[in-house]
Amino acid sequence: MYKENNTQEIVKDRMLDNITDDVAKDEGSFIFDAVIPVSFEVETGYEKLDEVLKLVFARTSEDEWLEMRSEEHGVIKRTGEEAITEVKFSGSVGVTIPENSLIQTESGLSYYTVEEVITNDNGEAFVNVKAEEIGVQYNVPANAITEIPVKITGIKSVTNPDIVDSGVNPETDQELLDRLLLKVRNPATSGNDNHYKQWALEVDGIGDARVKPLWAGDGTVKVIVISSDRTAVDSITLQNVRDYIESSKPIGATVSVISANTLDINIEVDVDLAEDYTLAEVESNISERIINYLQSIAFSETYASYA
Repeated sequence: MYKENNTQEIVKDRMLDNITDDVAKDEGSFIFDAVIPVSFEVETGYEKLDEVLKLVFARTSEDEWLEMRSEEHGVIKRTGEEAITEVKFSGSVGVTIPENSLIQTESGLSYYTVEEVITNDNGEAFVNVKAEEIGVQYNVPANAITEIPVKITGIKSVTNPDIVDSGVNPETDQELLDRLLLKVRNPATSGNDNHYKQWALEVDGIGDARVKPLWAGDGTVKVIVISSDRTAVDSITLQNVRDYIESSKPIGATVSVISANTLDINIEVDVDLAEDYTLAEVESNISERIINYLQSIAFSETYASYA
């Protein structure tokens, strides 16, 4: 916007026009040579102005500037969560497993024990571990955490009996912008529908929410939530939503918070393999696109199109 009318060439000509004609300002003159580097710097300044202008408005802002813009309206970026799960160590009786002991998956995902624990009379110890970093990449199947990189004398094995599903990715700029626009465009007052939706979306791991007021009579509210990756919400995140809404809702309201259900779909496809493609590659590509499509319509469409 600003740079469009303030390129280096335009700025240079404008500066030379402001110098009286009785002074030598042709190419090669002292004045001309002095103006050139200044005009480049002025052009750069106008480029920066264009960048600043974009950062001022939420729709074109990004990163920490979007976070600051959102905070002005009380919308705080969700930072994500580390995956936490219980693991079982097996070995000799009375072995001390120190806090911050490292265990891993076969692929190298690292987790650390959150406290010291001692194996019982059966040679077993149960303790919670926390992922090394925030994110869903640490959500793994049961019995996937089996490696002990740093030997613990007296311990033979480790495993996670249950699936790990509590890791949550940090909120993206688009997700933060969506929440900001929702709050600005749909004012929440005194526990109305918008208020319950905003409360649900303020919890890490929630991608969208639907609110059904008076679903079981006066004073009742049902909140249906879906995860950030547009799938069913895990039990820990669901409880976090319940607790957060309970601490925020008006007195007297009876609130039920449930997760959207997952519906399995079986799809059969007949394909003619092109040269240089394998069936596994085609299956992976088709699966990825179908998943992306279904995620894009979750909570926004009532049907899935196969046209």
